[in-house]
Amino acid sequence: MTRQDTTPTASNSGWSGWFGNGRRLPSSALVLAGSLLVAGCATTRIPDIEAVNLESGSNTIRLEVVGRYRGGIFGLTEASTPRYDPVTKRLYVPRADLGRILVLDISDPARPERVLSIGTIRFGGLPKSIDIKNGILAVALQRPVKELPGAVIFLDVNGEPVGGPVTVGPQPSMLIFTPDGRQVIVANSGEANDDYSLDPEGSVSIVELGGAEGCRDRNPACALQPTVTGVDFRDFNQRRDELVAAGVRIYGPGASVAQDLEPESVAVSFDSRTAWVGLQRNNAIAILDLQGAEVADIRPLGTKDHSQPGNGIDASDQDGAINIRPWLLRSFYQPDMLAPYRVGDRVFLVTANEGDPRDFDEYTELVRVRDLTLDENAFPDAASLQEDRNLGRLRVTRIDGDSDGDGDFDEIFLLGSRSFGIWSTDWQLVFDSGDALERISAQAVPKAFNTPGAATIFDRTSDTRGPEPEALAVGEIESRTYAFVAPERIGGIYVYDITDPVAPEFQQYVNFRNFDIDPAQVCAEAEPQSEECAAAGDLEPEGVLFIPAADAPAGFPLVVLTHEVSNSITLYRVDTLR
Repeated sequence: MTRQDTTPTASNSGWSGWFGNGRRLPSSALVLAGSLLVAGCATTRIPDIEAVNLESGSNTIRLEVVGRYRGGIFGLTEASTPRYDPVTKRLYVPRADLGRILVLDISDPARPERVLSIGTIRFGGLPKSIDIKNGILAVALQRPVKELPGAVIFLDVNGEPVGGPVTVGPQPSMLIFTPDGRQVIVANSGEANDDYSLDPEGSVSIVELGGAEGCRDRNPACALQPTVTGVDFRDFNQRRDELVAAGVRIYGPGASVAQDLEPESVAVSFDSRTAWVGLQRNNAIAILDLQGAEVADIRPLGTKDHSQPGNGIDASDQDGAINIRPWLLRSFYQPDMLAPYRVGDRVFLVTANEGDPRDFDEYTELVRVRDLTLDENAFPDAASLQEDRNLGRLRVTRIDGDSDGDGDFDEIFLLGSRSFGIWSTDWQLVFDSGDALERISAQAVPKAFNTPGAATIFDRTSDTRGPEPEALAVGEIESRTYAFVAPERIGGIYVYDITDPVAPEFQQYVNFRNFDIDPAQVCAEAEPQSEECAAAGDLEPEGVLFIPAADAPAGFPLVVLTHEVSNSITLYRVDTLR
């Protein structure tokens, strides 16, 4: 582990200095930014859509759409997790491919109104992730050249600079304030470039907010003095065999451990002393000691056995049916998001187990089961299994499964477990939702089971990662704790009561989407949305935010979903039922 303290300088305080050497943003990014002239056209009118709604019958809360904001362009906006400022009642939504942060006034949740659009290209990058605390908006900026360092800037609620930029690792994928507001923790994925000729090291940046106390009351003279401590994984390069034997996936071509580990997400303990960093592709969690600024441990997450009852999947997109059943498969959990919550004096973490393959122009780990050579002892029925109606179409990893090194596969491994999980702080799994997410959506929308977001095609995503649970939020309502899990493909949101971490209870699945309209037929990529296109509803959720009643503008809790393909932001009110 190597630490490096850096401070902002005049040479990196703006566009030209930060990029250096005369580098400029590619014209495509500038064109996208210019397209705001069109994308700025938006509406808060809620389409006449009857939302898909499946309730358990014993649910204690219910979500209903209360407000919606829709951008004018279809399929353009990379919108990650939104953030909320309870004082101004504003919602901040990063839109990376436009180089903007959309700011909505949601003081009336039924009528979200655009009040600002904060451009970040002037600071030299695209807003990948944001967080807000005490009136300070922290923004993680990625460069269009993915292997170059990223940055973090600090703005006030109106988008005016109050600190930074400070340099962080390549491709900052997520940042978050510590609960005490003294630090911002940044996960820098350091993903390889498309031809895998360059593979930066993954890292975590700890940004200390010097001078933050003077900004808490929105002092117009606020001037942060942030400094950065970079935490890398080089000390683990000599422990490669140990990590692999424990179950950490380290497999990039020619990569050291530090290059292969790709921090994707981050959560912080309630006492602001520990950070848990999701290493999604590595199927592991890095545990950071924030006071010592070092990686305390790397914990593998293990695998899920899909041959067990309750752990089935629908494995084929060409069998013409909903066929969720156990198969002789295992999966890596590979969570995209994680969120902590308390139960008494214990802390648990919820994960959305999306899965994420390495799939580049010049390198891919994906292969279909029909193209594997299966060990005849492990799979005596290989010929049947490899038919397209069974496992043949299923896309799995070719990296894992040849346990004896003889060239054939003794096990088959999926990427992502199609579930959400709950873990103790020593990363022991205490609950997994099994095959419930697929079964719930199959019951709620049987005609559009495992459909993707940009088209309505029955069973299309069954051969990949099914519903693909990606976005996640956790919230407390009247002394009970709930998880809100959004599947990227079919869309909508699953609601679970997780007050008892070993026995969560399904509450509701709701999806503001009209499955009678095929977006592929009525919508055009990167074009203004017609009314017919808009009537398709919400497509491909990417971020989930819970706003508790105490902070919410109208006195009731809100759940906010952002959607990439439909370019929409939907507010759900949460009503208690008992």
